[in-house]
Amino acid sequence: MIKQNLGAVERKFRLAFGIILAIWAFAQPSMGVLEWLALLAAACLILNFLSGRCYLWKALNMNSCDRENQQNSPSTDKQGNVLPDQ
Repeated sequence: MIKQNLGAVERKFRLAFGIILAIWAFAQPSMGVLEWLALLAAACLILNFLSGRCYLWKALNMNSCDRENQQNSPSTDKQGNVLPDQ
């Protein structure tokens, strides 16, 4: 499992956008391909909120965690191996 890489603010935005997408999809008169894709995206965003992890951000080597979370967690290299304290 990857280390948490989403900050608190970004997690809240993902939850809000996921809920909005889900409400929009369920409000449509019929469930077509676009609505199912919106539900899939909503589920992914809500799961990102719950876990604090985004595999796309991991692949892009991005991290939006708060500084305090980064300081309390061990440093890792690009492969996710824990680096010794310096």
